[in-house]
Amino acid sequence: MELLQDSCYWCEEQLTRPSDYLPWIGDHDNFVCLFHPANFDAIKMDATGETCYHQTMEEVYDIIVKHYHTQKALRKKEPLRAVSDNTVIVGKKAQRTSRAAAESVLPRSGTIRHRVHSYFTGRGVYGATDDEAQNFLGIDGNTFRPTRKTLVDDGYLIDSGRTRKNEKGHDCIVWVERNEHPAFLFEER
Repeated sequence: MELLQDSCYWCEEQLTRPSDYLPWIGDHDNFVCLFHPANFDAIKMDATGETCYHQTMEEVYDIIVKHYHTQKALRKKEPLRAVSDNTVIVGKKAQRTSRAAAESVLPRSGTIRHRVHSYFTGRGVYGATDDEAQNFLGIDGNTFRPTRKTLVDDGYLIDSGRTRKNEKGHDCIVWVERNEHPAFLFEER
């Protein structure tokens, strides 16, 4: 296993990590960067109470590039990624076990996204709730919901504005493929 070394973009602390482990570890065995903008409010010169990991210059650059391309795609009203692209969602404060679980799904997440998208395409204007779709597809909710969210974030699925009751009697959003309701997509503000 290779040991990687770099420095934090925000606090300039020297960082190391094994090649198969995500968060960088600072010189003082800490994962959290106290000078990360989410951690430190430069205007108030005070901590925000948030916790964020150290980030290298390359990681910050990747975030800036991704933001640029996201904004460009939104202006052109194009999807951000292809349906079959491998992508996972990991929360900022996710535990290392949650990150490991997401990484384990990553190589096949494009296949799961494609199955979920195909299901909604076949449902037409009728659409489906999360419960209906995950039960039909046999996908666990902890995998299905983040996958559906990536399809919503990328502009493939939208909220139809309707709800249906689930088995427990709760109202659930009915999701449809965006082509089924073009008037709801990217309304001018």
